[in-house]
Amino acid sequence: LVGDNVTIAVLDEEQMLGGMAGINLKGGIIHSSVQSGTVTGTAQTGGIAAVNEGVIKNCEVTEVVESSGACVGGIAGINNGTVKACSMTQNVAAKTENTNIYVYTSGNCVGGIVGYNRGTVSECINSTQTISGQYYVGGIVGYQIGSVLSKASATIERTENKAHVQVYGYAGGIVGAVLGQSSVTGCINSAEIELTQGYLGGVAGYVGTGASLLRCTNNENVKNAQAKYLGGIAGKNA
Repeated sequence: LVGDNVTIAVLDEEQMLGGMAGINLKGGIIHSSVQSGTVTGTAQTGGIAAVNEGVIKNCEVTEVVESSGACVGGIAGINNGTVKACSMTQNVAAKTENTNIYVYTSGNCVGGIVGYNRGTVSECINSTQTISGQYYVGGIVGYQIGSVLSKASATIERTENKAHVQVYGYAGGIVGAVLGQSSVTGCINSAEIELTQGYLGGVAGYVGTGASLLRCTNNENVKNAQAKYLGGIAGKNA
């Protein structure tokens, strides 16, 4: 599938909006595709799929992805499957519906590649200018959690962020917050991160009990107005 410069928008908050699919079910594969139209939603929104349960690989999004709701990603809003070797080259934002002011009452879980991750994100690059939202915002993933009970591990591997991250709380160059049976491995942040208040890290804003950061690098500045916890790699490591 190749996008053809088409703008896609929904106004129904119950809908899931993806540039190519609302939901990519388990067993479904979207590969070698380019989405080049603006994607604007009010709920879960992704440049390729709003929700991914299957595989998205070798895909590229080259236009703006924005939403006034939660779980917004350059490739997928929510990922329970695999996102591999994908790239995002335009802006991702969770904004209010009728102004250009970044949202302060919604717009949680915003990522350059995936907004909310319970699966695997690997070998992806985010080179947009800006990633913005309220809480849990990351250059690659906004919020990641694995299940200790089911031993299902959520992972981010060998990814790179080159986008400026702007957020109110919980910000990371790679991931805003990582929790549960979950890991971030071999990732690089090469962009500045700005935080109004909360948790700020060059790689992860917050690392919860059971989660891990391994062989990750931050090459840029972290800036804040009133950060509660601030670190070159992690804002807070539990």
